[in-house]
Amino acid sequence: MKYLYGFTKRESMKHYGPIGFEIPREGKGSVVAYPINTLGAIVGPVPCESFGGLNQETLVRVLLSHQETLEAIMREEFVLPCKFGTVISSEEELSLVLSRNQKNLKQWIHEMEDSYETNLIVSWDAVAMVKEIADKDRSIVLEKKRIEGLREETRESEKVFLGKKLSEKLKEKAEIVSNKILNELREITTTSSVHSCFNESMILNASFLLLKKEEEHFMGKVHILDYYFEKKLSFKCVCPLPPYSFATVTLKRFDDRLIEEARELLDFNGGNDLTELKKVYKEKARIVHPDRDPTLKTPEAFKRVHEAYELLRSYYQGGGDPLQLILTKSEDIRP
Repeated sequence: MKYLYGFTKRESMKHYGPIGFEIPREGKGSVVAYPINTLGAIVGPVPCESFGGLNQETLVRVLLSHQETLEAIMREEFVLPCKFGTVISSEEELSLVLSRNQKNLKQWIHEMEDSYETNLIVSWDAVAMVKEIADKDRSIVLEKKRIEGLREETRESEKVFLGKKLSEKLKEKAEIVSNKILNELREITTTSSVHSCFNESMILNASFLLLKKEEEHFMGKVHILDYYFEKKLSFKCVCPLPPYSFATVTLKRFDDRLIEEARELLDFNGGNDLTELKKVYKEKARIVHPDRDPTLKTPEAFKRVHEAYELLRSYYQGGGDPLQLILTKSEDIRP
């Protein structure tokens, strides 16, 4: 078994060195680009038998290693990343996947290779910002004065209310600032993806898909924003990154037995004709729909028919191949 990191343009084998997962009693696993024609699959040793059974700590460590490996390769050449946890069973299966998906892979890499992902994290001193709001926001200043004039026994509960109001004001300000930054940077990037912030100090965690030729322009915009906000913010850019947030390849395996069962359930013998498949599905779904005769039909029967249709539709859209590569791509990206 081999771990599949992603795909790149390559006509000869390349050893990237020990940059992969930490293998017990072996150290870092050697990562290699395995070529067929003009494409290379980037593979390395598998770190564990099952990714589904990993505890949280191990999962985070393995995911981080997956990202670090791809980022190291990205500093040398473009790599189209695979979904985390993609495993190939053998060299024969790898050759099969590469040879059967040459056309799609070439197109996907061609569409993405002039771009890279950059991650931008913007943070501030939350304590200092709360103090600034408390000193300058008119509604907060008036509220503080009102509380100061209250009796001591009611003052504490009012202070709690004031603290909540300050927290809301901080969130509002963070949203205004982050939206300003996003709007400025979105003008010069292909698309963007906003991620969760981990604490009150982090006000923006976003990824941008950036054309290489726009790198200088992007960094210039960041510097301008830094001055605009009077250097009260901290900007941290990490790049170049593979386009994790915008284009990821998934390896999908289809079980011959399940495909045959789906065909039988729908009484479908139309080859890979998707129009005919849809026609057969609609007729079968009409017959087993619970609304047609609730005493005879069940929701489970309708659900099985729908699942069979979705399986066959996905299978035939990929050309009827039991091993298919599927690109999950941001809708904002255009060829």
